[in-house]
Amino acid sequence: GVSLSPETPGNFVSNFISSLKQVPAVAVQTYGSDKMGVVPMMAEHVSRSCSLLLLDSRDRDIDDICKNAKSANQVLRDAKQALDEFARNLHLEESPEIKGEKEAADKKSGSEADEESKALGEREKRQPVSDWYTTSLLAFVKMAVDKATRLHEAGSHSAAPCQDGKSKGRHEDKPDDESNKKTQSGMWLHEAITDLNKKKSHHEVGEEHADVVSVVPANVNEILEMGANIFMEYAGNEVEWEARSRHSRFQQAYSRLESAKDPASFA
Repeated sequence: GVSLSPETPGNFVSNFISSLKQVPAVAVQTYGSDKMGVVPMMAEHVSRSCSLLLLDSRDRDIDDICKNAKSANQVLRDAKQALDEFARNLHLEESPEIKGEKEAADKKSGSEADEESKALGEREKRQPVSDWYTTSLLAFVKMAVDKATRLHEAGSHSAAPCQDGKSKGRHEDKPDDESNKKTQSGMWLHEAITDLNKKKSHHEVGEEHADVVSVVPANVNEILEMGANIFMEYAGNEVEWEARSRHSRFQQAYSRLESAKDPASFA
């Protein structure tokens, strides 16, 4: 195994060892509490065709979470919902499920109600935290993308062909110009802008803030794009939540200091 380091000498050693084809080397990464500091090194490692093993340190099974999913879109949706619920639990925000449990506990009486109230109370005693295990997050999203890709490919192979020999899919309409066949790096500026606008209108779902998994993927590249959106949205939300949480705590502490009249009032 080799270690990835954000420092140039350490990264050079890892890449040099990995380049020795007669010496198998696999980099292993997990946790990710460095706030995505190692992500560039992981990307460079993979770009050199070197092996990288991502481990999800969280206890979550993608096959169990997406056991009822029948399509690639549903796999990504279930994975995103699991991540959102996990974040709410870390932030100690009340999800609809938690609210339902509290309402049910309030209606009960006796020892059973006391036990449920105690369990909910233990949860409320914890301090809210953000999720900074970005490598574990990347490992989980990759597993979701892999599962979605397998379902998509299985569906593509089993799709009934049309009379012209092409399979029916979401994109049944033919491109109206050659720009759709190019990558943006091979387009003129005006072509790239036109192409991007077409893609935006094609993916529009009629909401002010469209869900990153609300569109059915037409190919593997779109599955990868949706997986990247899930990763970046979750990581970005955690950055925003931590910033808001720290600002709120600062305001509370400042208010207490401002209202204090003597040292005894600090207690």
